[in-house]
Amino acid sequence: MNLRKNSLFFYSFFLCLFAVFALSCRETVRTADDYYAAKRYDRAAEEYRQFIKDNPKLLSLPNAYLGLAWSEYQLGNYPEAEGAVAILMTRYPGHYLEPQARYLKAHILFAQRKFVECSEELEDFLLKFPDNSLVPDVRVLLARSAAAQLRFAEAADEYKIYLERYGNGPYVPAALIGRAKALEKSAKWQEAAETLEEFIKRFPKHLERPQAMLDLARYKMAYADYSSAENLLLELINVYSMPDLTLSAQKMLLDIYDAERKIDDAANIARNLLGLIDPRNDTEAAKLVFRLAQYHAARGDTSVARNYFRRIAERMDFDSAKHAYALFWLTIDEMSRGNREEALAFGERFLSLYPSNPEYEKIDRIIIDVYFSAGRTADGAANLETLLKREWSTAAPKDFYRLASSYIDLKDYNSAMRNVAEGLKRSERAGDTPSILSGLYHSMILNNLLGNSAKAVESWWRLKSISENYVTVSEKVFWDDMEEQFYRENRITPQMRERSQFSEEKQKVNVEGFEWKLGDISAMKLSNSLFMTFASSTQANQDFEYAPKSLTNYIDEMVRMHDFDNIPDTWYPLRSSIGADWIVHGRITGDEYDTNILILDLRLLRVDYEKIFPFEYSYKINLSEEPTVASRIVRESIDRMRTYKPSR
Repeated sequence: MNLRKNSLFFYSFFLCLFAVFALSCRETVRTADDYYAAKRYDRAAEEYRQFIKDNPKLLSLPNAYLGLAWSEYQLGNYPEAEGAVAILMTRYPGHYLEPQARYLKAHILFAQRKFVECSEELEDFLLKFPDNSLVPDVRVLLARSAAAQLRFAEAADEYKIYLERYGNGPYVPAALIGRAKALEKSAKWQEAAETLEEFIKRFPKHLERPQAMLDLARYKMAYADYSSAENLLLELINVYSMPDLTLSAQKMLLDIYDAERKIDDAANIARNLLGLIDPRNDTEAAKLVFRLAQYHAARGDTSVARNYFRRIAERMDFDSAKHAYALFWLTIDEMSRGNREEALAFGERFLSLYPSNPEYEKIDRIIIDVYFSAGRTADGAANLETLLKREWSTAAPKDFYRLASSYIDLKDYNSAMRNVAEGLKRSERAGDTPSILSGLYHSMILNNLLGNSAKAVESWWRLKSISENYVTVSEKVFWDDMEEQFYRENRITPQMRERSQFSEEKQKVNVEGFEWKLGDISAMKLSNSLFMTFASSTQANQDFEYAPKSLTNYIDEMVRMHDFDNIPDTWYPLRSSIGADWIVHGRITGDEYDTNILILDLRLLRVDYEKIFPFEYSYKINLSEEPTVASRIVRESIDRMRTYKPSR
């Protein structure tokens, strides 16, 4: 063997000396090619490199450079491969191997994730060599490069061109799968499904067929073709013994049965999956146990659901969302069954672990209910007080009344009165008559307990004026007797017992005015009409009197700011500084679409000792109604101002 190699070497050397076309050179390249064919790319690279070094002027050097480039590419030495291609293209411009070199260069760029440059190289290839035998390969690589750049529509189009022009080519399976993936990324589920259906039909024995069936089922599910998806998944499970794919198929079946509300089928799949998954995979186990709990709860089988939820609550607390829900469900379940201690245990754990959970307030209220129902009034009051501080801006009057009742039970009458006053203030601000009645009722009881008979009777007067039937017959007798006793003790004659004798002094109303665009005659007329009607109506009304503008301060500045909801603290002066209890202000604008319509944005500002409360109302006024609309708006506004009582 060595003798043969030596003789070939000398023969090659002899021929090279005489510049005869190199038989031994071809033999050396062939040796490198053999190494490449055997996938011994490192030895192939060495042979190509040695050949180039030993034969710097032979005509077959381009072949050696191309072979070297492919070898280095296969070894992952991309800079070296790119360098070899560059030498070939620079030293041998127009060589017949240029198309192959450029195709390889595109591969090298792709491997280095230089996808933009790769696409540019391939597009240039198609322009220069439109009839080259490598064009089909270039189309496939161009599609892959577009997909890598997230240009999925372009990738789908390139795969489509390949399939239409080279329908029997070697890359058809890859092109069908690649096109389906690109269409999937563009959410074109039906086109993606049609593409995979063609793949499955044409290549029934292809290794990628099981995965294609799984993907096809997923596409079918995306556009709610659950029946077809179910058939595909069942076939996949029954035909192929591939544990990973079978597991994925069963999970998808579970989603299908969920979507179709086939609870029994879903429960069977979930139990089966629970036996298939890796027992160390606690996350997957938690998901399945959680679903089983939900299935049994949906069927009304609460005892089984309770067991599953307890598994999550006790042993799977790493999954916070499911753990929180399990504690939430168990709290409500135990409460509904009258198990207060168990409900408290689950509920308190929920509150301590998940303070930002959307169901926090609901559980908090359940815990409060448990405390009160168990006779733990002090604990219930403390929790309710905390809840109201946390939800202060949205707390309802009834919560303050409930807290007041608990303080009455605890004989803390001052705390009870504070909460009644807050609840009543909120009720009056909202114009909620039932809630106002409840607040007055609590106020009567508390003032009586505190010995404030005058205030108790005053609350009774107010309650009777709204709804005399709010109290029971026996309660009415009690409060009427208290009222009579108050009259006797204070020597109030029957003639002086009218409520108006004991009402607060009249409230002052300042009509600040109405803004309108200069030149708008209709708006000006409406403004004047509203101003005069307000002034005359408030002067004539027994509960109000008109406050001249000269008595008010700060208001002009507020009006200029147009922002009564965000008034700085420095603008909360006492009522005496403002000079009015109510301020009426508004803006009149034209309707954007109808010139016969005016829009009035009316503000009624309640000036309290603490701050200013803005109430806003919007009116759409037809100009044909303008002569009568002012009196209607003023009447409604005065009724609203009457309903809202000043805070004490």
